[in-house]
Amino acid sequence: MQADAHQLPQLQDILIGTDGRVGALLPPGSQVEAADTLDLGGKLVVPGLVDAHQHLDKSRTITRVDNPRGDLEGAVLAFRTYAAGMTRADIVKRAEQTIAACSARGTVAIRSHTNLDPESGTRGIEALIELRERWRERLRLQVVAFLSGVPPDGANSGEMLATALALGADVIGGTPARLLGIDADYGIRLGARADLLIPDAEDAAGLVAGGALERMVMVAGNIVAGA
Repeated sequence: MQADAHQLPQLQDILIGTDGRVGALLPPGSQVEAADTLDLGGKLVVPGLVDAHQHLDKSRTITRVDNPRGDLEGAVLAFRTYAAGMTRADIVKRAEQTIAACSARGTVAIRSHTNLDPESGTRGIEALIELRERWRERLRLQVVAFLSGVPPDGANSGEMLATALALGADVIGGTPARLLGIDADYGIRLGARADLLIPDAEDAAGLVAGGALERMVMVAGNIVAGA
């Protein structure tokens, strides 16, 4: 089907080229040469889905990580304990199950915030980079090196991010307070994109008023911010 703001969805024939992309939208019943024909029965066709915020390193751990407090802080603390013992192979297995499920339902791109902290080390980063390459022909996976856990000092945070980027992480991530704790000169050398976690609207307004986002541009250049 095809639709715009001024009309109801219309039935269309969709011609898919050999490159897997839409080649043309045609009136129903158009006579064209095709290797195969699939009748969707009038179902709605949409572009591939983009998941801009996943945590694939934590995927499928709800039955493994006990959070008796039942709140966000309790979940963070519980996963920190679990993360100290999880292996790269375990992360790969769990994350790939979720990637496969997303792909089967139309997802074509995922940005995954992957913990980078003393408990997780770089195991999650390495696992997601492995999967990024394995799924490259079917799905675009961006790996965010997400500073989490107990904040180390600025120098250690910078070293951790530099290590993650050297391994192949695509983006640096964390709260503004964490990323602004990195020495600016060191941050400029990182030269990466940043994905900021901003808890609420007041925090966002304060970042703009206080000039923090301007300083973040010095550290990272390209910034995406979300709650």
